[in-house]
Formats: sequence, structure tokens, C-alpha cells
Amino acid sequence: MSGLRLVRVTRDYPVRDGVRPALQPIDLTVRPGEFLCIIGPSGCGKTTLLNVMAGLDRQHGGSLTRDNPDAVTSCMFQESRLLPWLNVRDNLAFVLDGPLRAQGDLIDEWLQRVGLEGHGRDYPHQLSVGMQQRVAVARAMIVRPDILLMDEPFSALDELTALKMRTEVLELCDELGATVVLVTHNPLEAVYLADRLVVMSGQPGGILQTMDLGHLGRPRDPDDPELWRVSRSAVSALTEAAARQPASG
Repeated sequence: MSGLRLVRVTRDYPVRDGVRPALQPIDLTVRPGEFLCIIGPSGCGKTTLLNVMAGLDRQHGGSLTRDNPDAVTSCMFQESRLLPWLNVRDNLAFVLDGPLRAQGDLIDEWLQRVGLEGHGRDYPHQLSVGMQQRVAVARAMIVRPDILLMDEPFSALDELTALKMRTEVLELCDELGATVVLVTHNPLEAVYLADRLVVMSGQPGGILQTMDLGHLGRPRDPDDPELWRVSRSAVSALTEAAARQPASG
């Protein structure tokens, strides 16, 4: 388990006539074991911020620190990003140390946990989008991450599949004690999952509002009217964020 701390984090991209700021100075602490969701208008820098947290973008200003410098970090994306020339078992083995044979029991365990028993020899093109995302969940979790970063991993799924996977990911993260940051465009999804919700505005992207959702308790019922009420507050914050967004063109 490890927390994250961002201090005065900025990101500028070079353009023909200078630089384009993508993030204004951001101060944010993600507590160990917290499930934090980030929402905001398209183009406000949510994915840029997540890439900074993941260490995929090191061209930022300010500082990023982890409570545990050796923390294991996993990422999930909107697309499963499976290696198409490898079958399911080999896709999972790819992120593990040691030969596939030595990891076979662990791979079998995670295929069972994500409901893909019997599909280990299948290739990504033989799986539905939902099944591919289940493989992505297993791949992210099999390394027992201290930090899990997710960029809209459920947005391409039908709602029934997405609801099931949200619950499964939440249970797995709780079991592993992982610190989670999820970027989503879905306020109701965010309210269902998060301990705390960050609303971004831009451009450049900045933190407009932070909402503590601890009063909703755990576990949460996705049909609870209180979740809907709180999500409408998040929508109001999003509307304010969009109003601050400069017109394009």
C-alpha cells in the first residue's frame, strides 16, 4: 500500500509558437488505500494527470512522490491493450517474473477470479470486449499492485457488464489494499466507487472541487437514491467546470 503526493505539478506541451499549458499547478494527496475518482470536461487534462502519476510522463513540473518508493503500480485503460499475438495465459505471464510454467497456478487462480476459466488458450480476437477487459483486470491485479491507475476502463462496456466489473474491481482492490485512482466521465460511476471525488476544470486543467464521499458508507447499492442525489451534485460541478472551459476553434 502506498499513497501519492503531487506538489505544484504542471505540464506544458510545445507548440509552434511556444508552449501550451495542459495542467496548472496541482496539489493533491492520495491517501494509502484510498479510492479516488477524477472527473472533468473532455480536454481538461485528466489523462495527462494520470500519466504523470503513473510515471509515464516525466516532462512535468513540480514533484510527485510515493509513500513507498518501491510501490508496484499497475495501469488499466479504456482499451484492454492485450498483446494480440499472445494468448490469454501468455498475456498474464508477460507481466510476471519467471517462466510461464512456474506461474501456472497463479495464472489459473486469476483466470478463475475474473470468470475466464477455460479461456486461457484463447487469443484476444476470440474474446468479446468485456472478456478482454476481464483479462486486463487480471493482468493489472496479478502483480498485487500497491497503486492501481485506471483511465475509463469500463466506458466501452454495456452497462450490465460495466456494473459487474466495477463491483469486482472494487472488491479486488479492497482485498489487496491497493490505492486506486480512476479517471471517468461517468459521475454516477464515480460516486458508486470513490472515497473521494476530484472535479477538474481547464484548460489548463486544475482542481475545481473535491468531494468527500465517506458518508455514503460501504458497500454501496447502485440503486440507492442517495448515490443519484450526490451524482447530481457532481454533475453541477461538471457544469461549472465546463463553463470555465475556453471555447475551441
